[in-house]
Amino acid sequence: MNTQRTTDHAGLPEVSDETLARMEARVFEAIDEERVTHTSRSRRRRRVWQAVGIAATFVVVGAVATPVVLQLGQGGSGATSADSAEVAPAAPEEQSAADGGGAEAVGPLSASTRDTVAQAADREIIRTGSASIVVDDAAAAAEAITQLTSEHDGWVEQLSIGADRSYTGETGDSTVWVPDDGGYISVRVPADELDPLMDSLDEIGEVASSRVQTQDVTSQAVDLRARIDAARASVDRLTELLAQSGSVGDLVEVETTLSERQAELESLESQLESLEGQVAMSTLSVSLLAEAPPVEPDPAGFGDGLETGWNGLLAVINGLVVALGFALPWLGVIAVAWLVVWLVLRLIRRRRESHTTG
Repeated sequence: MNTQRTTDHAGLPEVSDETLARMEARVFEAIDEERVTHTSRSRRRRRVWQAVGIAATFVVVGAVATPVVLQLGQGGSGATSADSAEVAPAAPEEQSAADGGGAEAVGPLSASTRDTVAQAADREIIRTGSASIVVDDAAAAAEAITQLTSEHDGWVEQLSIGADRSYTGETGDSTVWVPDDGGYISVRVPADELDPLMDSLDEIGEVASSRVQTQDVTSQAVDLRARIDAARASVDRLTELLAQSGSVGDLVEVETTLSERQAELESLESQLESLEGQVAMSTLSVSLLAEAPPVEPDPAGFGDGLETGWNGLLAVINGLVVALGFALPWLGVIAVAWLVVWLVLRLIRRRRESHTTG
């Protein structure tokens, strides 16, 4: 068997060194080509992933920035929609979309946008003052405060003299108690006149306490004004759509939406008016307290002390007599009950003794 294998190998042609070198070169070239191909594929794959990552980044940034841009451009969007409505009558679907856009426009600003705008605007502060003064005559003091309020371009909002009750300020942060012999007065004055008016209270009586509270409502005012502008734009746009409505169904739908927008606009305007009024006019609540009469020491001497001691002794004796009269019925009932129990126990004891003897 070994001889046969040797004979077979001997029949094969011999391979020269040059041929082996060429074969090795081709193998290495194939390996290099495969390596280059793999490297290029890896680079292409890496570039694709990089492009996907960049695109995802743009999508995220756009999703975050779009609401802010839309909020800032609410007024412009309303004007553009109104111009588009003048070109051709809107279909029912387009009218519904416009109504939906109006609802979004009326929404409040985002917190970050509202704070940024508020920082650039003048601060709007509500200032509320309260004080307690001790006076000899509550009615005269109230009249004097009324006169001072008129001199500071204000008016009396509430007045009560000699009423035992409590009052709560307009902002609900402070409550004052008015005794029977005192009074309460609440006035409204311009915000810049609040401090001078409080300083003038020393002329009326002794100021026992005073306090000034402030509330920053700048963000609320900016938000309300932005919502009012958006609501007005929505009302104007719906008014134009109402004039261009082609069918009864469209007309009814637009009228209903327009009524809702107008009601919302009036509500927002009322809130802003109230807020601006509180900023422009400050409230001062004054509690008028009557001066307490001086208390004289009692007793003042030996005779008064003797009289007081005798009266105390009589009071103690009287109290003991009353207590005895109150306790006698109870003592009688307790005595009868104790007697019954004693008789029963004595009877039981005698029976036991008789049984023992027998």
